[in-house]
Amino acid sequence: MSQIDVKMRGEISFDSEISYLSFGDSKLDEELSIERGSTVMFFGAPFTGKTSFCISASLAEIINEGRVFYIDSEGGVSPTRIRRIANARHIDLKRLVERLKLVRVRNLKELLGYAGYAIRSGYDLVIMDSISRPYLIELRKHDNDELEMDVYTALVELQEEAIDNGASVIVVSEVRRKRNVNELKDFDPHDMLFLDNTPWPISTLGSIAKNAIGLIIVKKRRFAFIERHLSRPSIYEDMKYIEFRITDQGVKYVGEVDISSASISYRINLY
Repeated sequence: MSQIDVKMRGEISFDSEISYLSFGDSKLDEELSIERGSTVMFFGAPFTGKTSFCISASLAEIINEGRVFYIDSEGGVSPTRIRRIANARHIDLKRLVERLKLVRVRNLKELLGYAGYAIRSGYDLVIMDSISRPYLIELRKHDNDELEMDVYTALVELQEEAIDNGASVIVVSEVRRKRNVNELKDFDPHDMLFLDNTPWPISTLGSIAKNAIGLIIVKKRRFAFIERHLSRPSIYEDMKYIEFRITDQGVKYVGEVDISSASISYRINLY
């Protein structure tokens, strides 16, 4: 008698192939290991590199034959910059136009509406850059608790749709912390980590995004750290920072470092 394999609704297979989101740099991809089909939040103060990560991910997705829907809520995404980086990565204009949709929105309703449309339309990568400004605009009009619950509900629905459609989602959020630390003696890792008590929607996003990458600048050098992750240790278990640069080809890996109030030192793998 043949055996019938019955799978329950929502059952996860252990033998399915796992692929990861790319940022166009193999070392960064390995360090971050963001699984496709998941939601990742990039957070940090202004000008720490959040949009650079988003553009890099967009162009890497195009190289991998994916389709990208990029939602810009702050007017901070330059088509000229995208074309320049695309050209450096040997992506011609025709391919860029076919595979990248860039839209600008003015409010939270448009942002969430476009994100839902993109997920349902089969885009492989959906980027919301950022949710902070539309959220703050709405915050002036509504009760904070009521707005946070509405946004939470909308994001949960988007996340469920993304999982059902196999879409990867990047959400950008700003935090009210120092952008630059010019003196190491002023560096406090706890000052840079995840913030629960803030009017920005980061706490709401943090309860949904299972991957969260923080970005900081220390002594004019850029660093990323893992605040939470589906499969990797967070900075609470391993105080590791990933130094990166912003180049004409997007974000580029520099090295793993330890940062303290006394020094910035590279980690060396002896094995």
